[in-house]
Amino acid sequence: MLILKKGMALFLTRVLRRYSQWFLLVVLIVLIVEVVILAPGTINQNREDMSEQLQDQTISSQVEQSMEGVHLVETSEGEKEWELWADEALAFKAEQQWMLENVRAVFFGKDGVRFTVTGNEGYVEPKTKNMQVKGDVVTRSSNGYVFKTEKVTYTSQGRALYGPDKIDMVGPKDKSGKYMSLTGVGMKADLQESTIDILSNVVATKDFQKGQLARIRSRTATFSGRDSRAQFHGNVIIDYDTMRLTGPDAEFDYDNEKGIVKSMYVKNGVRVSDAVKFATSDNVRVLFEEEKFVFRGAPRVVQNNDEIRGEEIVFLNRGETVKVIKARARVEELKEKGK
Repeated sequence: MLILKKGMALFLTRVLRRYSQWFLLVVLIVLIVEVVILAPGTINQNREDMSEQLQDQTISSQVEQSMEGVHLVETSEGEKEWELWADEALAFKAEQQWMLENVRAVFFGKDGVRFTVTGNEGYVEPKTKNMQVKGDVVTRSSNGYVFKTEKVTYTSQGRALYGPDKIDMVGPKDKSGKYMSLTGVGMKADLQESTIDILSNVVATKDFQKGQLARIRSRTATFSGRDSRAQFHGNVIIDYDTMRLTGPDAEFDYDNEKGIVKSMYVKNGVRVSDAVKFATSDNVRVLFEEEKFVFRGAPRVVQNNDEIRGEEIVFLNRGETVKVIKARARVEELKEKGK
């Protein structure tokens, strides 16, 4: 019995020696995994946490004043220049500015025109009265234009709002529920002139009451802060119904009584074309309700090698009918006479 116990003990001792080597190897692998793979993540997380804590401590040490539920009003020559609301404001010791969170600011122009700007954060310089709003910025004019961008800066000396980035705009709806939409790059809202300029790469669309659609491209565009007037400048191209209009400048006129856009005026040298003809003149007025194009200023129409000139040329029925007032010449007839 003693011999059996000694044999069993010897057997267990050998087994433990053999598997203890494997056990130590497994432990070693686990340690390597923790050190090489897991530890850097933990260290980096700890570093990030420490960095955030240090940053918070640094910001806290620089903060001179902190306020919640902020409401500020700035005046110029006895009149409101701007009024501001924010969830929180921090004033820093080394910088002459306030840092704001969740900002809404109203900027006051002439004749009751106002621009309301909202954004995620903002900065105000109390001495200069300048301001910057950043993050999902929306600018609304008091007459219904809405502009979306990432950043807007206000300069008190120039009394203007600037947005340097991509702009998405929606115009006020007319009585039929139609509106103009636009994209461009750069925006300037002039509080003294009550105008909003889109500074480059303008692309716009406008729906009309009878279902027509105008697609407009130009270098720049100007919108009134008082009414619904819209102007386009620089290499203007307008695709309207089956027609294409090109010229240096175009303007949309608004009928306040009917609450609709009544006409479009293209000036300073115009060309209008469809699949079978083209017309040129100094200017053309498009009357949307009547679906009529009126050409004035040396107007002429060319179709099937025939050229018609007159004091005034009118396209009716979406250009299918051409009416010429005081027609002067037909090119093919002149050629026949010259033979």
